[in-house]
Amino acid sequence: MSVVEGLNLVFFGDDHVYRVGETLSGAVQFRLSGPRNFKAVEVNFNGDCRVHFPGEKQQNRQHASEQYLKHTIILWKEDISPPLSHGDQTFQFQFTLPVNIPSSFEGLYGKVRYKAKAVLQTSWYRLNITFKKNFSILNTLNMNELPNIHMPLTASKEKKVFYELFRRDLVSLCVTINQGGFVVGEPIHITIKLSNDCDCELNGTVCRLMQKTIFRTSCERHEKLTIAEVRGNRVGPKQQDQWQSMIVVPQIPESNLRFCRLIDVEYYLKNYHNHGKMSAHRILALTRNDTCFFIFLYTLSRLVWELTHNAQQGGMRQEGWEWEGQISGEQRHSEICGRERDGTGNMGNARWTLLVQYFPIYT
Repeated sequence: MSVVEGLNLVFFGDDHVYRVGETLSGAVQFRLSGPRNFKAVEVNFNGDCRVHFPGEKQQNRQHASEQYLKHTIILWKEDISPPLSHGDQTFQFQFTLPVNIPSSFEGLYGKVRYKAKAVLQTSWYRLNITFKKNFSILNTLNMNELPNIHMPLTASKEKKVFYELFRRDLVSLCVTINQGGFVVGEPIHITIKLSNDCDCELNGTVCRLMQKTIFRTSCERHEKLTIAEVRGNRVGPKQQDQWQSMIVVPQIPESNLRFCRLIDVEYYLKNYHNHGKMSAHRILALTRNDTCFFIFLYTLSRLVWELTHNAQQGGMRQEGWEWEGQISGEQRHSEICGRERDGTGNMGNARWTLLVQYFPIYT
């Protein structure tokens, strides 16, 4: 039977979540059932960030770390404290958290964690007896201190789209959100006005609140998550549509992750629209003085087609796309104005993307 029983570290309070600058209070508890020589009883506080992900070569992994908190409190020491008696032992402690440390964070390729460890130091030839417990840190920012944060953000853009041989028309979009930053639980009011001057229908409008996390070592790795989404109406040929919706900010980490150089968190709105006769589009994001807004821009990108060796049994294939069916020997790999067609003369269903970015979210 062990001489030391029930080593435990207790935090006073209802939960284990603390804000920077607060005082963390608790106690180290254990029971002595017999004589045992200890050098010291202490509690250690540690906080760090660790990032790791596979490199370009599978055998190479990228690693990076930085430390934010390292502090030790001596609760009892052999030379200067009275000897420990048998029975229950309780040593209380208090520790004021620094203000320049980041919030706790858990991600796919990295994390920011804080923990406390109770240590019973024994003789040099024996292992120390330890007990660990994690706690969370919140480093919040007062959004009212940011200039113009409560002003609405509006952006608009027109794009000429090419379809059906040499035809081209305009598609325009105007997006407005009610302010430039939000806190958890606050609604994001979104107004989208879409003008379709083409002779074909725009359908499947989706607006998504996205989270983008950037993990840094000597290179970068990104993780993107869809937080919430709302869907809009179809827009017929030569028609306009304006719709409003709302996304309530859920319990998510705040933007930027201040005081952490290895992990960054960003939030943005992303709009998707499907068009039955357009080619695929790629996103080009434009900053506005590196503030909290990006606006969409669309550029036509060619659909690259290839015929199979057996034209009677094959299909037309483009990377990421596939059209099923027979292809006659008269149909050829043709390119017209940077676009290519299937056997019916129509373009395949393509999705083009509208990007509106970036606004901060705070806890």
